[in-house]
Amino acid sequence: MEKNNSIKNDQLNINIGKKKLLIYSALVYVLLIIVYFFSEFSNSKNNIRNSVDAKLKSGSIAVNYIIPNVLHDLARNGMAISANQDKNNTLFLSKYAEEVGVEYIYSFIMIGDKVYYTSSSSRKEEIESGDVYPYMVEYKEASDKLKQLFTDEPGKEIIEEEKDSYGYFRSYLKSHLTSNGRIYVTGADIEIKDVRKIYIMAKAETYILTW
Repeated sequence: MEKNNSIKNDQLNINIGKKKLLIYSALVYVLLIIVYFFSEFSNSKNNIRNSVDAKLKSGSIAVNYIIPNVLHDLARNGMAISANQDKNNTLFLSKYAEEVGVEYIYSFIMIGDKVYYTSSSSRKEEIESGDVYPYMVEYKEASDKLKQLFTDEPGKEIIEEEKDSYGYFRSYLKSHLTSNGRIYVTGADIEIKDVRKIYIMAKAETYILTW
């Protein structure tokens, strides 16, 4: 009788041990899945950010090839350009911005402590409404970082996230020199909400692949 009880107890202990092992294994598996998910999403997020910044950089640099840098010297010297030229500059920049997948590309100069557009792309609705004449329009919401580019050594680049009256953007900005040795800045924007949409899609995709 005692022997049978001993066998039953041993069997019970074995079953309990198996259950504990299964529970432990399941917990370890779930933990590994969670770690893998966050690791993959973090890598994906970094790749997305790098891709977005590469687009912004491409858009900003392209301004130099679309807009002659003499324009910035003309603006600094108070010289006007025709409305038709201003409009054409905007249309060329807008077409490229659409092709590269960014919201805006543009150029600035600074006179005193005020920042002015010398060129800028426009959204489709802005073009349709006729609001496409940015030349020497003051940008009153210029950040301190943007203004600093005009006092630092030329060639400096920054990435910032700022809100203004146009929206909430991630921006790439870089300073350059005109042929007369004066600093101007080119930039490109993408809306933060668009970046977040890409993150959400990447997170969903990672979740599906993980589980």
